[in-house]
Amino acid sequence: TSVRFFIFMGTSNFATPALNTLISDGFQIPCVYTQKPKISGRGQKIRKTPIHTLAETHGLEVRTPLNLDSSVEQNIIKSMSVDAIVVIAYGIILPPEILATSLLGCVNLHASNLPRWRGAAPIQRAVMAGDTTTAVTAMLMDSGVDTGPILLKKLIRIEKEYTAGDLHDVLAQAGSKIITDVLLGLHKGSINPVAQTNNDAIYAKKISKAEAKIDWSQSSLDVTNMIKGLSPSPGAWCELNKKRVKVLRAKTV
Repeated sequence: TSVRFFIFMGTSNFATPALNTLISDGFQIPCVYTQKPKISGRGQKIRKTPIHTLAETHGLEVRTPLNLDSSVEQNIIKSMSVDAIVVIAYGIILPPEILATSLLGCVNLHASNLPRWRGAAPIQRAVMAGDTTTAVTAMLMDSGVDTGPILLKKLIRIEKEYTAGDLHDVLAQAGSKIITDVLLGLHKGSINPVAQTNNDAIYAKKISKAEAKIDWSQSSLDVTNMIKGLSPSPGAWCELNKKRVKVLRAKTV
């Protein structure tokens, strides 16, 4: 028998291609966890996360707890007795009780060539740093931030013209191509988790609003990489004729 039964935890658009693949590959998903709907926009509309919407389209049960710290929520997850938990761009910390719940553990897809760019903004940081390659990495989660043993990597070339938005979409698709192999390989024992080396670790800290202002005293290459790395969000900006202008694409000439 193969692993067919797991909980999916995800929130953003980065996770939707993988969930789509897992559904079409016939995996059984008793429950999908995502972040709570937010009230946004002028009409104060309730907006569900992309994963919430996708899960409902396929008739899957959706849960949206604020966190997973309560024993009630932990017991609900334990009672499902799943083979694994798949976590992709969920944005909520998993406590040790959840990490130890499933048979094969918690499998995470991270948008970098780990251990390079652990943390919150790996795609933006890779483009801002002028990296020429990155990866989507599947790993077993532990209590650290993206420090767990690596299961599988798909290396991706960062094309010169890529913005963070372009690279996001390429990595999301790449992740959806490897997720089934990761789960089946883990179950069969054909994938051996490899511990990360901490020597090469770099942390991709969250993008702050303050760093989005363009500093024209930097080199043209650094300015170009910064503009591409912050596009489309939050968007690099400068002032032109006393007005604030967002710059979303750039090239060095």
